[in-house]
Amino acid sequence: MRSHGFERGHGGHGPRGRGGFEGRRGAFGPFGPGGPGGGPGGFGFGGPGFGPGPWGPRGRGGPRGRARRGDVRASILALLKDRPMHGYEMIQEIAERSGGAWKPSPGSVYPTLQLLEDEGLITSASEGGKKLFSLT
Repeated sequence: MRSHGFERGHGGHGPRGRGGFEGRRGAFGPFGPGGPGGGPGGFGFGGPGFGPGPWGPRGRGGPRGRARRGDVRASILALLKDRPMHGYEMIQEIAERSGGAWKPSPGSVYPTLQLLEDEGLITSASEGGKKLFSLT
């Protein structure tokens, strides 16, 4: 029976051998010691209004990386601390403050706004067919 070389010790070509989990890239996996998006240089979703972001200076996954739900939530609350805004305005402001590195989708912003409103952290008022959100 022919072996596929996935066993340990088969000429160093098993899961820890050449081309395996620890082969060419070391014990840190395919993303290196900084994890996905880690490492020096680059930019995060931070920008002047948000700071460097939770993943260091480069951000999560590079220039167009995805943010986690908590990041959308924190960013919305930070924006509303300054002044009331509409949902679309928040999306544009986050993109501007991050230098275009992160533009959250409406599919992540609007459900987060609804959740924050349900939790009593923000309120909304209809204004010309749009909702204006503000902190409570």
